[in-house]
Amino acid sequence: MIEPELVTTVIPARNAAATLAQTLDSLLAQTAPRWRALIVDDGSTDATGAIIAAYAARDQRFMHLSGPKAGVSRARNTALPFAQGRWLHCLDADDWVAPEFYEKMLDLLAATPDAVAGYCGYRRVMADDGITWMYFLPEIAENPPEMFARFCGLHIAGLLLDRAAVRMLGGFDPALATCEDWDLFQRLARLGRGWVGLAEPLAFYRASASSLSRNLAQLETDALRVIDRGFRADERLAGLPLAHPGGAAESSGARDLAVAKVAAWIAAQRCFAGDSFTPDLRVLRPLPKFSADNPFMADTVLECLMLSARVTADKLADLWPSFAEGVTKLIRLLGDVWEDAGAAHDLQLRLEEEILDFDDLAAPRLLGFTFGLRVDMARPATIKLPPGVERVYAYLMQGDQIHAIQRFPATDQVTRRRWLELMLARFDPSECYKICRARHPRLLRCHRLFHTAAAVARRPRLLWRREEMARRQPDFQRAALLSLSA
Repeated sequence: MIEPELVTTVIPARNAAATLAQTLDSLLAQTAPRWRALIVDDGSTDATGAIIAAYAARDQRFMHLSGPKAGVSRARNTALPFAQGRWLHCLDADDWVAPEFYEKMLDLLAATPDAVAGYCGYRRVMADDGITWMYFLPEIAENPPEMFARFCGLHIAGLLLDRAAVRMLGGFDPALATCEDWDLFQRLARLGRGWVGLAEPLAFYRASASSLSRNLAQLETDALRVIDRGFRADERLAGLPLAHPGGAAESSGARDLAVAKVAAWIAAQRCFAGDSFTPDLRVLRPLPKFSADNPFMADTVLECLMLSARVTADKLADLWPSFAEGVTKLIRLLGDVWEDAGAAHDLQLRLEEEILDFDDLAAPRLLGFTFGLRVDMARPATIKLPPGVERVYAYLMQGDQIHAIQRFPATDQVTRRRWLELMLARFDPSECYKICRARHPRLLRCHRLFHTAAAVARRPRLLWRREEMARRQPDFQRAALLSLSA
């Protein structure tokens, strides 16, 4: 059996007493035991130093270092001369990795000997400890130089990096207060060596209130600086053996589009705080117009609202009053950018539906132009809609279970007859029979089609097929159920 490569993990920590133990415990739980952890106390004034000392006394794989009190990049660079082994792992003091992280990532990299980096999926952890879905972009491994010129798409906790390559490139850029990891990935990609990805959520990134990435003005400044470097020669890399010395190709996606996406990301995060900041419309102009086939902006705004509020998507509907005004303002600005108010309005409706997709609708909910509610399929009732509603978003319920979701244009009210029409459009006769028979005994006296449907519901192996019944007698099934609304 071949002994696995040694991994060195670098952990900068400043006033991290509340979270550091969880981070270090995730290393102790690793199924691959060959690792070292260099923990850099970067000027803490709380119990961080005592926690590091306790873990170093407990396990010799932990090493306590003192940082220069000058930020995360310099703290990581302080640890680089002490790193050993082929692979470098950078972990923040409030993040952690799954127990099998090292084992699976080393197996992945062993299959690609020339790789300069391996990455996995990650999940965000919000303020209430809610965990998001997995983020993973397989496209990064297909063309790293072009991808990293435009955006990051990774979180550093989920990567193993070639230690020698990182040192050759000079480590992290201390001039960047944020985006320093993205900048390093961009430089690594220019070497032309392979990147490999594992579509499993093995890293966990805590979206904390103290995160530097929440300083939006600094984040925008640093991101634009990294993008600018990505499309030209980087003077910091002069004399190094680069496969991509000139940076990314404009033909693969303009620099202006990458800048516009960063500006949109920043503007969307400002919505939650009620920030009066107005983005430069000229910067946003390259953004593609919203459509059903291009939902980029709706997905971006949803993601940014989660990050700003530090909650998972299922909490956003409750917080709608906090950000509705800001979101509506941003969407109207996008309509001006696109010179198409209709596309902006479609974006608003799409965002409202995406938020309702995660809501349980335990109580009826009005989000802007969309009204969401639950409907008991066995007891559909006429409802009057609030003024200004354009879309209805309904969970069709069987007991406590969501049986289907219906979205449709709104009128002044939704009648009982309309709910039954929606059921008929969605389900076959036997399904409707099973749902409604207890509440509506008149079904038993309807056309023979429903007697057959009931039989099929009881005995699925009969020759009569549900779809055949619906095909032969559509008018009868419609008349039978709609008679219930008389």
